[in-house]
Amino acid sequence: MRATSTIPPTAGSDALGVQAFRVEVLVDGVWQSAGTVGQNSANPARLDLSGAPRGIQQARLVFTQPSPTDNLARVIEMEIYGWR
Repeated sequence: MRATSTIPPTAGSDALGVQAFRVEVLVDGVWQSAGTVGQNSANPARLDLSGAPRGIQQARLVFTQPSPTDNLARVIEMEIYGWR
């Protein structure tokens, strides 16, 4: 699977954006990490998931460092584009 995960911009200041996160995927009933973003300043954030395993059933975000302003994670949507 080749995919790019995009976290669209949040409303308001860049200081409200998520600083670090990882994308996990569910394959055969087991969650595993597919990619990590640290010290994010991009808006939107993009993550190349070309190394993700085949047979993905679901994807989720795990926030490891939310907004430095108020410790919240503001994500409007997560988009994953790709092909098998």
